[in-house]
Amino acid sequence: MGRTFEAARFRQAARAVASLTIVLAAARAAHGKTQVHDGGLAASIFDVDTTVAGAGSVNTARVQFDGLVTSSGPCGQNAADAGARLQCLFGAMYHTAQITAAGEPSTAREASLSGALIGKRGSCAALAAVALCLADRVGLPVEAVVFPHHVALALPGHSELFELLDEGKATTPAQMRARLGAEFGKSVRVPPKAYLPYYIENLAVRVAEDADNVRAEKLFELAVRVDSGNARVRFDFGTFLLNDSRLPEAIEQLSKSVQLDFRNPDAWANLGVAQVNSGDVRHARESFEHALRLDPTHALARQNLAAIGAQ
Repeated sequence: MGRTFEAARFRQAARAVASLTIVLAAARAAHGKTQVHDGGLAASIFDVDTTVAGAGSVNTARVQFDGLVTSSGPCGQNAADAGARLQCLFGAMYHTAQITAAGEPSTAREASLSGALIGKRGSCAALAAVALCLADRVGLPVEAVVFPHHVALALPGHSELFELLDEGKATTPAQMRARLGAEFGKSVRVPPKAYLPYYIENLAVRVAEDADNVRAEKLFELAVRVDSGNARVRFDFGTFLLNDSRLPEAIEQLSKSVQLDFRNPDAWANLGVAQVNSGDVRHARESFEHALRLDPTHALARQNLAAIGAQ
């Protein structure tokens, strides 16, 4: 068409990133559709990790995780309250197992549970996986608080957050809001078993950033199978396909994303890019206009809408 239309892209990894660089509206978690291995969250995640780390490394990680569970045993029994039990788990993670927070940008290996256990360094998403798998195993009720670019933990019914990049330090909502800015209000809280699609989605993004599109696509497809009603997963998959110039497939995923969560201006903008590059200028215009109604400052939507007007 003689003109390049820009799409919101995968994140340029910054500290505490757990998803994509663009601001995502919080997806509604479809807990009932999340499929978790009978062996619990850890078994499900280890199965996923074979895509990135390989069976040999995953088997080594399983052994290390079992040892960590053993050392975390008292966390499920001896502490007086849930907060103390959670801090006990953090002690096992950060001090007994000596896992540290990975610097950014982190690798796909550091974004995996297996990579964090073996390499002793994990991204925010991987650290959340370690903590949630331990909590799931010892019977401690805890939730992941998934922000657009970050993951924290919380106890059900409590507003206090636990910062995984600072060894589980307790943080007030005001402190987290000061750190995250506008994205603070765009979070979703999920129990351990419902964290699986977010884990897979984040791992897919990391693998895609490593230019391994074949494995990334398999992970995105798995994330959709695990939670087909997750707007965030659909958006990420659609953006991946759009960046790969697979326009019909991108339109399918992005259309599903805006159906599931119509409040995400980035999804509307990317849908418009896929549509205009497919020759559907009328629907592209509507998508860009919708993005701007949601966010009048959305630069890419405004730029792309102006480009359509210049044709």
